[in-house]
Amino acid sequence: MSVEGIPKNKRSAILFLVTIGKGLEKILSVIGGTAIVVFVSAVLLDVSARILSHPISWCQEIALFAYVWAIFMGSAIGIRHGTHFTIDLIINRLHGTVRRGIDLLVHLIILVFVGVLCFYGWQYALNTIHRLSQPSGIPMICGTICIFVGAVCMVFFSIEYYVLFFCGTDIDTCLKSMKGGK
Repeated sequence: MSVEGIPKNKRSAILFLVTIGKGLEKILSVIGGTAIVVFVSAVLLDVSARILSHPISWCQEIALFAYVWAIFMGSAIGIRHGTHFTIDLIINRLHGTVRRGIDLLVHLIILVFVGVLCFYGWQYALNTIHRLSQPSGIPMICGTICIFVGAVCMVFFSIEYYVLFFCGTDIDTCLKSMKGGK
C-alpha cells in the first residue's frame, strides 16, 4: 500500500517516525563508518609497528573496540532494511500471506532477541564502567556500551517495522514518498 492510502493523521505520524529513523540511521552510519576507519587505521599501525620491531600494544584494543562498534551500528541499520536474519533463497520464493507471516515472525524473534540484548548489554556496560582495558587504560565501557546503544536502535527499528507493517506500508515506500515530497 502506498502512503497516500493511509489517513492523513496517521500518515503524518508514520512519516515522522520514519524521519526519526532516517536521522538515527545517518548517525549510526557516521559512527559505524568512523569505527571502520579507526579499525583499519589501528590494524595498519599495529602491523607496521610490528614489522619495524616496535609493537604498539594498545593498537589491538582500539581495533577491537572500533570493530565491535561497527558491528552493532551496522546490525541496527541491517534490521531497519530487513537485511538481517533472513535466507534470501527461501524468502524470495514465498509470496503473499505466507511471506508476510514469516516476516512478522522473524521480526518478532528479532524484537525478543534485541530486548534481551538491551537488558544484558546494559548490565555488561555497568559491570565495566570502572574497569580499565589493559595495557591502554581505556575505560572498558567505551567498548561495551555499543551493545546497549546498538540494541536500543534495533528496538526502535523493530517498532518502526511493526508500525509500518500494520499500517500496510514499508520503509522503502515511505522513504520514496518523503523524497517525492508527497
